Amino acid sequence: MILFGDNMNFRNGVLILLVAMFLLSGCIKQEYYQKVNPDGTSTIRQVTDFSGMVESMDESMAEMGGAPGENFTAGLLESCSGITDDSIACSVDGYVLTLEKTFTPEDGYYTFEVEQGLYNKYRLTVNKVPSDVFADAMQDEDLMGGAEASTDTIDLTDKTNAKQTAQTVALISGMELTYNVEMPGAVKTAYVDGGDYTPEIEGNTAEYDLLEVFDDSGALVVESEELNILWVGVGLAVIIIAILAVLYFKKK
Repeated sequence: MILFGDNMNFRNGVLILLVAMFLLSGCIKQEYYQKVNPDGTSTIRQVTDFSGMVESMDESMAEMGGAPGENFTAGLLESCSGITDDSIACSVDGYVLTLEKTFTPEDGYYTFEVEQGLYNKYRLTVNKVPSDVFADAMQDEDLMGGAEASTDTIDLTDKTNAKQTAQTVALISGMELTYNVEMPGAVKTAYVDGGDYTPEIEGNTAEYDLLEVFDDSGALVVESEELNILWVGVGLAVIIIAILAVLYFKKK
């Protein structure tokens, strides 16, 4: 069977490529975006850009009678339509696949702490990357033709696992793997627990290069704060009432 032929099974072909992306040389970008709400719930997106891989395969596949550029997007779209987990949103833009799901601290991937005051202070600790959730959605039993498949999560606190992952990824030319966090309020500090790596901070966001994090092997910690508007509102109301009371009694 020609993987990218006109009569290919799109869904199985895409699944093979999702595995092949870790075996083939070429520019592959995968980014995670976690937007954290003040109540601790989060929306996490996994965005995988296959553009570099498809371009690197164009020449060799053309010789075999295939056309990756023409069929790859259609394959991704069919895979999206086959996902049975309603909690996961899937979209495709060219050679870019985006999967999105809402998480809570109870899911076990991160913890979230809040200290309320004039300034609300937030602390996010990411212990695991939910790679298993998104991979399992794409490896649904229906998509795999009845076969069973499972993918382990990326446990950032497991030093042995992190080192093995780093060594595997190091074999792939042009691989990029990042984790971006958007916090409620401006980020004050961000780091890897027990490590030396320092992420890039801008406004409410912190960006981690996971390939660097794997060397440090530790949880991602992000701390932010924002002005507590409720407290400010209550304070202003008390002051206004106090001023009005003083003016009222002065008139008497």
